[in-house]
Amino acid sequence: MIAEIPGALAQAAADAVVPQQIDPTTTLVRVEADGMTLIYHYELQELGVTKESLDSLFSTTNLPGICGEPDMVSTMRHGVTFRYEWTTPDRPTPWVIEVTEDDCGALG
Repeated sequence: MIAEIPGALAQAAADAVVPQQIDPTTTLVRVEADGMTLIYHYELQELGVTKESLDSLFSTTNLPGICGEPDMVSTMRHGVTFRYEWTTPDRPTPWVIEVTEDDCGALG
């Protein structure tokens, strides 16, 4: 079963509907798979975003939803990492946050 996961992730990436407007300032522009990692690429249309503000928002808004999604947690239990990358108009090098089963366990 584990051997099938990279192919399933590649298919999930290929099936992603992009670009997709997430909210007024966030667009999902690309999804790709790299082995046991599914990578979501976002563009933020905000200036002056900091890594600290992004980390804080992600941990309070996104992480509980990810860790509360049974299919995502089950996938992480098989060794999959979900990587989220954001660029902004003033920062083309992405900020990266990776989520693994350990991150969900830390939520208690």
